[in-house]
Amino acid sequence: MVATSTKRALLITALALMSGGSGAQTLDPRYDEALARERIKESALPADTCLQRSSEMFYYPSAALKGDRSGLVRLALTFRRPDAPPEVELLTLVGGTTFLRAAKERVAQHRMPCLSADSAPVRIVEDIQFTATPEPESHHAAPGPEDPSSPRRQELARCLRTPAQGPIVGDAGDKGANAILQITFAMPDEPPAIKVIYSSGPPALLKAFKTGVSNWRMPCITPQDEPMVYRQQFRYQPDGQRTVISNPLPLPAFLSSVKGIRTMVVKFNFDEMGCPFDVSWQFNMPVMPNYAAQVGPASSYDTRREPFLKWLTTLELDLTPERFERLLGQHTRIQVGCGSLDLSDD
Repeated sequence: MVATSTKRALLITALALMSGGSGAQTLDPRYDEALARERIKESALPADTCLQRSSEMFYYPSAALKGDRSGLVRLALTFRRPDAPPEVELLTLVGGTTFLRAAKERVAQHRMPCLSADSAPVRIVEDIQFTATPEPESHHAAPGPEDPSSPRRQELARCLRTPAQGPIVGDAGDKGANAILQITFAMPDEPPAIKVIYSSGPPALLKAFKTGVSNWRMPCITPQDEPMVYRQQFRYQPDGQRTVISNPLPLPAFLSSVKGIRTMVVKFNFDEMGCPFDVSWQFNMPVMPNYAAQVGPASSYDTRREPFLKWLTTLELDLTPERFERLLGQHTRIQVGCGSLDLSDD
């Protein structure tokens, strides 16, 4: 979500609803159709309707792309005539009104040509996912049987409702700041429980974030469901600019930025781990463990790499406080070659 005052910009990244991007791209997606399609994913066409989408190229909002911002827009579309655009109701918005405008312009071109004069209105839900820097498929644990509750959890996730207006933030100072909130939904008509995991800004900034989240709802959850828990990162950037982690990043270059690397004692033989391989890595320490996952399909998951991945979740980067705030929560892809990593005392 994005809320702006006169000279300030608030950028928010979603942790549970979408995958955030890392290194900003310099290539205008208007000149790369394949890349543009990879960055924007629309819901699969409903099999039981005649919904038609425009064949025109759907472009990523340029300001959001430059800021490496991702978003999710979920809309309810009601069609009443075959030659008319749908009525639009906002259900969920993550990332800000820039994405909402782009999504509304897109769905205004949708048509339902098989409707007749006496047809009942047709309502569908359209998800549009914007990902500034698409992440490859990755897995942080060995694949197993599907959790029996998974379909219901997915259904609950899709019924999250947010207002169009994000947190209202005034002048929160000249320094960048972050807040990470744990958001728990348990009842359909009550605000979520909010727990502060991390906050580096002034109290007024945290209050604005919490007030915004308190307007979220999950109307389809029931007392019989397990609570739905999300972690959401809010990033305040007074200059509207982002410092990004290089992506991809060879392992030696990555290790050169790790805090205290010269005093660590560790040894890994990558030749015994099916090298080379890549790791999707998100920087969270010391706020919470980093995220580290093997890049590739589930069928290629290799358990021999798990000790190395676990070690990557514990590492901190050697940063100034200002750069820490700018890089917290960002992703990169670590490229691991063959050979070994030996930081032992021998």
